[in-house]
Amino acid sequence: MVNTRPFRAARLIGYDYTTTNGGIPYGDRRETSAVWIDLPDSLPEIRLVDASSTEKDEGLPLPPLNPARTTDGRWRVEGFVPQFASDLLHSTFVTALATLPPLTAVVIRAGLILAYGLQRYDAQTI
Repeated sequence: MVNTRPFRAARLIGYDYTTTNGGIPYGDRRETSAVWIDLPDSLPEIRLVDASSTEKDEGLPLPPLNPARTTDGRWRVEGFVPQFASDLLHSTFVTALATLPPLTAVVIRAGLILAYGLQRYDAQTI
């Protein structure tokens, strides 16, 4: 539970594949925990990428929106619907985002709000 809302969490594991100069393939293992909560309704897709994070966001980037960052400068704003970003990023929501530990990103997509953290984080930290 987060306050009174049930949430789900998972440990995501993947590989970042590349090749050496000699063409030999290799992969670096990437892990992170993700936490998501169902929203009461489906909303436009938006990604808030934490610029203060010490780790690179490995998620699917979206087009940059205006405003390009939250008023505190911490979150880079990406999505498809500029008016939704303007409506969402009012002072109460930005204040709530400021209380979060450093994350990789917060995403609203398909009726969910999803946060994923740094590799060392567990679901409870996020």
